[in-house]
Amino acid sequence: MHINEIALFAPNLDQAAAFYSGGLGLPIESRTNTEIQFSVGESILTFVRDTTDTVTTSYHYAINIPENQFQEGKAWLRQRVPLIPDPNGFDEFFFENWNAHACYFYDPFGNIGELIARHTTHTATNAPFSSHSLLSISEIGIPVEDVLAFVVTAGKTWGLRPYLNRSSEDFTAIGDHDGLLITVKRGRLWYPNGQVAADQLPARVILEDAKGSMQTITRWG
Repeated sequence: MHINEIALFAPNLDQAAAFYSGGLGLPIESRTNTEIQFSVGESILTFVRDTTDTVTTSYHYAINIPENQFQEGKAWLRQRVPLIPDPNGFDEFFFENWNAHACYFYDPFGNIGELIARHTTHTATNAPFSSHSLLSISEIGIPVEDVLAFVVTAGKTWGLRPYLNRSSEDFTAIGDHDGLLITVKRGRLWYPNGQVAADQLPARVILEDAKGSMQTITRWG
């Protein structure tokens, strides 16, 4: 599965531009009065201006980086934004089942971003790490009322299956290492510090499903 675009709501597009372009160095693909788009490798990160002032943002997304450059990516990120530690003070994490290293950060709106080096991918490089090393958006958080029901829907509708055939009632990653729908029960606290609760928020996800078809998802569970 490949995530082509995620579109999240934000209260201020100038803040988004300052952080994502000015801070992280992401190229601006386009900007209007209502939305701004950034290039993240092979994906697009879009922020839509919240004109209602009612969206309390708590989105989660992850960006793939070269599998051999986790420490370089972490150092690059830490120069630009504080990293989020877990309750024990650790700010880098190894997921044994996924064979991946990750670190986390907040954007100006309280969303949790993640850089993840998946060692199961063939993405090693010797190039110096920069914003051009960000490969693609590989995860988007999907809070739902019924995780297992959404798993069934994803299988029937898009041909997507739980990653590594693992699923539970409060957390299931759907897809593969190129693109995952991180499906969690609404209210579950996001990793790594357990301070942000997952909530159902307006969003748009454009992805290429297991059948090679383009799908636009705007509602889930």
